[in-house]
Amino acid sequence: MQGRLRAAMVTDVGGIGDESFNASAWRGLQRAQKELGAEVRYLESRTAADYVRNLTTLARQGFNVVFAVGFLMEDALAKVAPRFPKTYFGIVDGKAPNLPNCALWNAEAAPPPHAEALLLNSFPLAYTEQARGTTRMRTIANTRVRS
Repeated sequence: MQGRLRAAMVTDVGGIGDESFNASAWRGLQRAQKELGAEVRYLESRTAADYVRNLTTLARQGFNVVFAVGFLMEDALAKVAPRFPKTYFGIVDGKAPNLPNCALWNAEAAPPPHAEALLLNSFPLAYTEQARGTTRMRTIANTRVRS
């Protein structure tokens, strides 16, 4: 993989202004943009019916890393991730499919606002792994958090 890191997220129905996981994850993406030069984007889910479509859209648009924010997206992630093996997927506070391109971030290990730093710290790992042509990303819950 060459080029710029492109990272995106799909919000749960609470949206960017929920003052919880969605807001914290978006701040993490904004920090990745500022500190790592990443291109960032989010798609907001209005209902659970939007999850699969939003995850698929971001993967098709070529984002290197796509985050599903919240355990309610577990089923959607399990449907989408196998179709895009070159895209890294992460789920915040949920179970990740047992696939080499998926990882989970445990809220108990890094509750907001630390989820922001946890997501930011995971970008270099995902980008480096992809640049090497490997897909070994799994659980990042014990990553040292830099706030």
